[in-house]
Amino acid sequence: MADLAGRLWHILASDRCGVSQRRRQWHRQGATKEIFEVDRPLAQVGASFQRLASECLSKTIRMTEHQPGVSFMVVTDSYKPTVHVGPSEAELQLQVSERGNIIHVTREPEGGSYLLVADARPASAAKTRIDLYRLPIGHAELAQAVRDWSSGTSVTCPSSFRN
Repeated sequence: MADLAGRLWHILASDRCGVSQRRRQWHRQGATKEIFEVDRPLAQVGASFQRLASECLSKTIRMTEHQPGVSFMVVTDSYKPTVHVGPSEAELQLQVSERGNIIHVTREPEGGSYLLVADARPASAAKTRIDLYRLPIGHAELAQAVRDWSSGTSVTCPSSFRN
């Protein structure tokens, strides 16, 4: 898992012109890829990404674990959403930067390791196609929130990101 996460940052650190190459590499590296369409125009999907990513995902979460006689751990995860919206595409990226008494197996990219990327493109004037990429283990609730935001069925923040 750590090795996969370390490799994925190389893929996603490229600029916007490498989106299709990045998609192929994500898939090849073992990331989960899901494709779905929603009955909403791209502009509405992009507006949802902009509003809800900022509102729900821009968080810092501190975790403390203590097992008497065994270990003590304090980790701070800082989540950084980035949204790009244009006339022909919208993209939501979520990165996390971990700090504390943990060992990073690979160098963390600027802004943190990537947890999720949602690429949206028009399927028609009234429909949008979403390519959702995420690490294969964990973050299912986050992926479901992005699906819901895309479709407009919910504006709820994932529970792990609520205060």
